[in-house]
Amino acid sequence: MTDDSPNVAVVQHDENVDGILFCIPDSFSEIDLSGNKTTVRTIYTLPSGGKGQQVLKKYTATSDMDTSYNYYTWDFGSLILSKPGIINFSLCIMDEDTDKVWNTVPAAIQIPETFAPVLVI
Repeated sequence: MTDDSPNVAVVQHDENVDGILFCIPDSFSEIDLSGNKTTVRTIYTLPSGGKGQQVLKKYTATSDMDTSYNYYTWDFGSLILSKPGIINFSLCIMDEDTDKVWNTVPAAIQIPETFAPVLVI
């Protein structure tokens, strides 16, 4: 979950960024991902200090993807990309039927300031 590469960043207000695709092995033994009351979500802190969480959408694997994984997408809304800085987050899997919770260690995404020039009219 932690990428130390300085080459991975999301630009503030970048409309071309959809989000992050997470892949979890089909053989994930911690929590049954097929349960009706199992949710996969991110819990995050924004550069402004605001905190939030977002339930991730299950993504259907395409023919060129490894089908031995479950895929989930964290789609970024305008709030996520509204300010430059570091977004700290964890991936959290919760099963309400068994009250089991599994979390990753915290990870981070760098949001640099917008690089595009401002158009003055």
